[in-house]
Amino acid sequence: MKWSEFAIQTTNEAVEPVSNILHEAGASGVVIEDPLELVKERENVFGEIYHLNPDDYPDEGVVIKAYLPVNSFLGDTIDAIKESINNLLLLI
Repeated sequence: MKWSEFAIQTTNEAVEPVSNILHEAGASGVVIEDPLELVKERENVFGEIYHLNPDDYPDEGVVIKAYLPVNSFLGDTIDAIKESINNLLLLI
């Protein structure tokens, strides 16, 4: 099966509702790229070492990447996602 990745840039406050919209639309998973991860204090448990590249994170906001199966409904699914996210803006 082929997958299509697309990205949405949003705010920290909208991460949960946008992620939920993507899951309800059939996304097999989401990746959240939050620049706050770069400054997060981590414990050194079992010798784990974290090397995060700042170039992988947006300068502002949060990027949520979703993966949807490529099928004949992909265009309609993306349109529905856009509509749901725009409806979130009306609630704010």
